[in-house]
Amino acid sequence: MWKKTVVSVGIGIVCGYFAIKNVDYHQLFASLRNIQLIYFGYAVIPMVLSHLLRALRWQIILSPCGHIPFGSLFGINAVGFMMITVLPLRLGELVRPLLLSRREGISYSSAIATSAVERIFDGLAVLVVLLFGIVLAPLPTQTIPLLGWKIDYLIYATLGTFGPILIFLAMLILFEAKALKVIEKTIRFLPKKFGPKVLTICRNFVYGLNALKGVWASLQILLYSCGIWICIAFVMYLLFAGFSLELPLYATFTVLGIICLGIMIPGPPGFVGNYELFCKAALALFAVQAEVALGFALASHSFNLIFFVIFGLIYLPANPFHLREIRDAEALQLEESA
Repeated sequence: MWKKTVVSVGIGIVCGYFAIKNVDYHQLFASLRNIQLIYFGYAVIPMVLSHLLRALRWQIILSPCGHIPFGSLFGINAVGFMMITVLPLRLGELVRPLLLSRREGISYSSAIATSAVERIFDGLAVLVVLLFGIVLAPLPTQTIPLLGWKIDYLIYATLGTFGPILIFLAMLILFEAKALKVIEKTIRFLPKKFGPKVLTICRNFVYGLNALKGVWASLQILLYSCGIWICIAFVMYLLFAGFSLELPLYATFTVLGIICLGIMIPGPPGFVGNYELFCKAALALFAVQAEVALGFALASHSFNLIFFVIFGLIYLPANPFHLREIRDAEALQLEESA
C-alpha cells in the first residue's frame, strides 16, 4: 500500500506545482486578506444539511437490510467523510461500510453495495452538474485553461465512467437471477477455492441493491441526491460571495463539477493539489485572475477540510476506528463468504 501512497502523493505534488506555477504571491496574499468570513460561517448550514440528507438517503438504501437508526448513520457518515478527507487514495470510502457492518451487524459486502449505490447517484449528480454548468452555459472557450482538456471530452469521459456502471447495476436489479447465472459461469474460470467465495460476495452485493427495486424508494433516493447537491452548490455560491467573486449562477455548477472530477482522481490526503489545480482551472474559464482563483481554491479547500475533520472528530468517540481495519477489510469480505 505504501507504493500506492507514494504515487498518490506524487500526483498531488504535480497538481500543486501547476496550481502555483507563475503566481504572484503578493497578490495571492492580498486576495486572502479580503475574505469575508461571515459567508464561510453561513456555508456551514448547507454543509450540515447536506449530511442530514445523506444520512436519510442511506437509510432508504439500507431499508432492505433492516431499519437503521438515523442518528447512527449520521455519525458513521461524519467519521467516514473525515477519513475520506485525511486518508490517501480515497481509502476512507471503506470506513463507512466497515463501521456500519460492525455497529449494525450488516454484512460488509451488503454495506459496500449500499455505499456503491450512493456513489453512483453522486456520480450521476456530478454529470448533471457538468451538463448544466458547462454544456448549457455560454462559456468563452471550449478548452479548460491549465488542464488543456476539451470540455466535450470531459463530458464523454464522465459518461464513459458512470454509464457502464449504471447499466451493470440496472442489469443486477432487473435481471437478478440471470445476472447471477452469468457471474456464476464467469467465475468457473477462477481457482475452486475462490469461486464460491466470489459468488457469495456478489449475492451479498445484489442484496444490498434491493432498495432500488421499489419505485417510491428509488424516487426518494433521487430526490435526496438532488437535495444534497443543491446544498453543496449553495455552499460554493456562499464561498464565492465570501471571496467577493461576482460570477453568474451557472458558474457555481461549472466550478463544482470540475472540482468533483479532479478529486475523483486518487490523490494524497485531503486531495491537496488536485483540488487547487482543478478549482483554479475552472475559475479561469470565467477570466478570474490566477492569484484570486488560487486564493479562492485554498480558502474553500481549507473550509472543507476543517469542516470534515471537526465534524468527524465530534462523532469519532461513538464510532471508534483503527486504520488496520482497512487493511483487514478484504479478509472480512472473504470471511463472510466462507
